[in-house]
Parts: sequence; C-alpha cells; structure tokens
Amino acid sequence: MANIFLLEDDTILSKGISIALKKDGHTVTAAYGYMEALQKYQSQPADLFLLDIHLPDGSGMEFCKKIRETSETPVLFLTANDTEQIYTAIPDDFFVNNSKMFMHHRFFQNSYA
Repeated sequence: MANIFLLEDDTILSKGISIALKKDGHTVTAAYGYMEALQKYQSQPADLFLLDIHLPDGSGMEFCKKIRETSETPVLFLTANDTEQIYTAIPDDFFVNNSKMFMHHRFFQNSYA
C-alpha cells in the first residue's frame, strides 16, 4: 500500500483521516503545521501528499510548492475553500467540502492498491 503524508492542523480530523487510511493498509506520516511538515518531508518518503491549505504557521499551498521543487509525487488538497488560489500551487487535484470530511475512498483503493 501507499506511504501517505498528511498535513492537517486539526488534530481530531488528522487522527480520523489517519485511522481510516491505516485501516485500508496505508502508512501515514502526520504533520500538524508547516514547519513540522518541512522537517518530516526531509526524512519521510511519500507516495501521496494530502494537504490542508490554512495552517497556523504557514500554508499548505507553500508546502506544495516546496514539494514541486524536488518531486512529482501526487499532491491533493483537502480543504473547505473553493478558490482559484488553489491552482497556483499546482496540486494534482483537490477535494472541496464544507465539512472537510470528504475523502474519495475509491481513489485510494484504485490508485494505491
């Protein structure tokens, strides 16, 4: 299965997403802020990045730009925002949902089975 890097500052949401992904057999590296994500990114290989946009100490969009400097690993934004700003960070896709709990389960099953 996949090594998934999850950047989400809401600890409850992050733990819920992590549990669901681990239940499906994935390995999850969780970071709760921009600076923590930068540190973990240096040492943790990932097959997929799931990023929140708004973080207390930075931006998921800026983190995506950092990823794109050295990697073509798929990046998905999990966000409650539906703005054109998302496109400037060059993600592979994004999921918009008001509750931020939308996960496209079939994507993970089909892409990383």
